[in-house]
Amino acid sequence: MRRSGQRGQDGVVTMHDIAARAAVSQTTVSFVLNGRMDRANISPETRERVLTAARELGYQRNHIARAMVTGRSHILSVLAPPEVNENQARILAGAHEAANQNDYLLKVQHLSGGTIDEEAIVRCLEWRLEGAILVGLEESMLDELYARLDAWRVPIVTVDNSRRYEHSLHVTSDNDSGIRQAVEHLLGLGHRRIAFLGGRPSVLSLEREQSFRRYLDGAGIAVQEPWVRQSSWSDAAVLRDGAAAILDAPIGGPTAVVCASDAAAMVVLREARARGLRTPADLSVTGFTNSALSAFVDPPLTTVEQPFYQMGHTAALHLVERAESSEPAPPGREPVQLPTRLVVRESTARCP
Repeated sequence: MRRSGQRGQDGVVTMHDIAARAAVSQTTVSFVLNGRMDRANISPETRERVLTAARELGYQRNHIARAMVTGRSHILSVLAPPEVNENQARILAGAHEAANQNDYLLKVQHLSGGTIDEEAIVRCLEWRLEGAILVGLEESMLDELYARLDAWRVPIVTVDNSRRYEHSLHVTSDNDSGIRQAVEHLLGLGHRRIAFLGGRPSVLSLEREQSFRRYLDGAGIAVQEPWVRQSSWSDAAVLRDGAAAILDAPIGGPTAVVCASDAAAMVVLREARARGLRTPADLSVTGFTNSALSAFVDPPLTTVEQPFYQMGHTAALHLVERAESSEPAPPGREPVQLPTRLVVRESTARCP
């Protein structure tokens, strides 16, 4: 016969072992270890006694056995491009932390090219996903993924630069507020000849352009069309062409440029220097992201900080909450917008 609180003969610690060590019922152990204390009147002291017993015995949860009993996998997936950039890496870090905190497994699947990998869809179904997070994918791929996963009732969250869908949640930063802060900062420095350089003409960049136009109009300043350009998020040649079109515009150059990304802002800094312009004495520049390099360029970049880690954390936590809820998902949820803030550095100054 096994002595109270010792491991079973196979060396696997069970809830029975923990219950014996903590002098409580197996039901109480189950409620505590599965985070279901709200379903029973369990005191904090009893919870701590159970957790202490589990730690002392070296208890490891058996996910496979739990999935067989509950019919749930406790698996989330992130579908992202194979070359994950800094922003997406921060999103993944936040999603992983939220999944880990709630005892969910997060699997990352990389989708390459412009078509859906059928094996990825099969894996999603085989894993019986509790939810999927879509990050950094082209619009056509997003549309197809959403249609396929939604048909199988897999909860979906789209993050940052992506479309919004009827049966999914969209998590983003408050882009409108970020542009407003950048524009108001430049207006406060006396700038009136302000340009805009966007990224790839997708939902995100077009929204930032619309905000730029609205806040200039609200300040009584006419938008000069030669100073408004969409370009790319990462293609240096396309960004250079956009920056050149603004700085070499027939109507003359601006005194400030609001950029939809830090990459765009860094290209503007380089193109301005190539034309003999001094930043910020002749030209002020703002970015959008607060990337790791933004503080190290010359001059250090004034930029809008986005909370990518919190965006990923929020996305994964939403899927966990949906999986744990017995209530049907509310239709047409409004996007979750997390706050942005302007980080002022040395790339902006009073208008010359």
